[in-house]
Amino acid sequence: LYITHEDHPDNIKDKLYRSVLLCTREQRMEMTGTAEGIKRLLSAEKVLQRRFTYLPMNRPGLTVEEVYATVQIANDKRKAETGKGYDLIIDDYPAKLTTERASKGNLQRRHIDEIIYGSYFTGMALDLNVHVLTAIQTNREGAKTNKQRGAGGRRLLAMEDVQESYGAMQTASNVISLNRDDQAEQNNRLTYHLCKTRSNNGNWSVVTKTRYDLCLLHGLDLDTVYYRGTATLDD
Repeated sequence: LYITHEDHPDNIKDKLYRSVLLCTREQRMEMTGTAEGIKRLLSAEKVLQRRFTYLPMNRPGLTVEEVYATVQIANDKRKAETGKGYDLIIDDYPAKLTTERASKGNLQRRHIDEIIYGSYFTGMALDLNVHVLTAIQTNREGAKTNKQRGAGGRRLLAMEDVQESYGAMQTASNVISLNRDDQAEQNNRLTYHLCKTRSNNGNWSVVTKTRYDLCLLHGLDLDTVYYRGTATLDD
């Protein structure tokens, strides 16, 4: 179950199709003009309908309570149709939400985020027995470090680089930072760093080639290397 709170739904759907079909935007547009292309598009649509639910929730002022209730309804519907609920719920991204507890204006943003990420999305994973993946932004210094322009030197983003809402880091079972400096962007690379895990050894980093034109950030057919530590991997 994939829930978004920003970007136009048509843009998201286009990226989903391109990721499944492994094609560029131009190639996807060309498919609509041939019988073989339409056949491929219909095949991708069947795959997405069977394995994937996209739910845009972009309304301003949306509360996490509304999202939580919507997820429960969607999961119950999925369970009724297939005998099993979702395996993975993705929300991009909860910091766009607010909470009914903040209706009186008596909570700071970090407290709101702690409620949203900790109480609701971590609770959702436990309550529904499902993996939950959420996104959160880095702070200003972290953004500079990610571009390798800050005083922190050449290193990967850590938990401490998160936007002021550190409570989200404390409740998460796993924390992964996405790192892409200017050089990595030019060379189509992305580094995932495992900042925290409760199930194994942490501090692992994975460098992978990317194909943004195909909406592909990692894959078995792309070059990948892994190592231990927070240093960046130069060419």
